[in-house]
Amino acid sequence: MKASSKQLLILSFVLAIVLMACTDYGKKVKHGHIEVYYKDGITEEVAQKTADLFFKIDKEQNNDTIGTKSIQLIKNSDTVLFRMVADKKKLEKLTDEPFIALANVFSDSLYKMAPVNVELTDENFKTFHHITFQKMDLSATTSFGNKVTSGNIELFCGEQIDNKTCNQLVEYLNTFIHPESVISFQFTMDENRVFVVKMVTQTDKANDITRDNLIEICKNISDNVFNSAPVTFQLADDHFKPIKTFVYPSDLNK
Repeated sequence: MKASSKQLLILSFVLAIVLMACTDYGKKVKHGHIEVYYKDGITEEVAQKTADLFFKIDKEQNNDTIGTKSIQLIKNSDTVLFRMVADKKKLEKLTDEPFIALANVFSDSLYKMAPVNVELTDENFKTFHHITFQKMDLSATTSFGNKVTSGNIELFCGEQIDNKTCNQLVEYLNTFIHPESVISFQFTMDENRVFVVKMVTQTDKANDITRDNLIEICKNISDNVFNSAPVTFQLADDHFKPIKTFVYPSDLNK
């Protein structure tokens, strides 16, 4: 799950109007000042990932993190109901568009493409505005590149990369890794026209990935997608800034 810069700004604005709920409305998870109540088909894992993402965006955008902000998640059949305690006065001049974008980002990133209806509520989770899910195209070009997906793999491709190769790589990564949750990659080409593949991870987890792991990843990508061409593989943060780099096959004998 990764949102584009524009989507992050949308989520930041939405978070700014989310307020505190005062009673228990299901099981609850928290991350800092973000609390997420969940029930009726929503797992603790999904609720926690929702709280984690909201907290991350709020902190990065320097929003107020003092007051608690409350969300409730419910699943009806194949649809997720995303309920937020919000300030009604601040919504008077706001259209539904930011919330539709919000629903699409969470559908795409956390809820396995399930439709997400949004409800804005008072502090007792009584709904005062309902927004029905409308599918948006999230595969358009973002600041990270053109996005394609396969399973839980999302791949952002630079403009130097042709669509065929981009699709071949995302399909192969999904087959090779087959992750249970979303993993983000970026695929570009450096000034020497060497393929560069970046994978988003956390710094502490990057340190756990061994040299042998990196050799295996690079060899498989090179042999199966790039016709044995060299590849630079980088472990990166969620803005695709490199944490660890391995150049294949140049680094094999180091």
